[in-house]
Amino acid sequence: MAPTDEFGGVRLYRGDASQVLAAMSDESVDLVLTDPPYPMEFWPAVRSVVPHMARVLRNGGELVMLTGQHMMPHALDWLRETGLRYWWTCAMKHHTKARMLGKYVTICWKPALWFVKGTKRRLDDMPMDMLGGNRPDKKAHEWEQGVEWFRHWCDRGCNSGETVLDPFMGSGTTGVGCLLTGRKFIGCELDPTHYATALKRLRHADGAGSLFDPKQLTLTDG
Repeated sequence: MAPTDEFGGVRLYRGDASQVLAAMSDESVDLVLTDPPYPMEFWPAVRSVVPHMARVLRNGGELVMLTGQHMMPHALDWLRETGLRYWWTCAMKHHTKARMLGKYVTICWKPALWFVKGTKRRLDDMPMDMLGGNRPDKKAHEWEQGVEWFRHWCDRGCNSGETVLDPFMGSGTTGVGCLLTGRKFIGCELDPTHYATALKRLRHADGAGSLFDPKQLTLTDG
């Protein structure tokens, strides 16, 4: 399947992620980093893509998937079914609190499920398992996360010049993290409006120029 847009180390596909990944070669990416939609109506689509994410990941590569707490038990099952090795669950600390009705819980953090394919090749870094950061403005997407989270995982999940895949790129935050850290990016998005937003953000973030203030991309540990 040909990319919809391609420039400066970026390949973007507008279409169904399961079809896009099915056309990709085995072990062709170094890191899978994604934040798929959490509502239950999207679970079948997410589950259908998970085996492809594992297949295209290189041996020794890592997969990090953000998820909501109510989705986490299912996502763990889907990922374990692929044969990937569970490594850790990290906490992405929220800037606001949300009440989860029916569970009577106030949510203060988001899980990041961390898996490895085969033998972990990067043993030179020990990332924190609780990450803070700056508040996302939600202007690009209603579910947008902070860029610094994705920059953090790009830095620690693969090497400079290697390739990161996000099958559910939304407004392109993972791709921005890749460009800010010198990684190549492959992203796909089904929604045409979100795809257009991601394309615009990534074209501006490409190369030496950036729309993002480095002062707003500082990771904190609390």
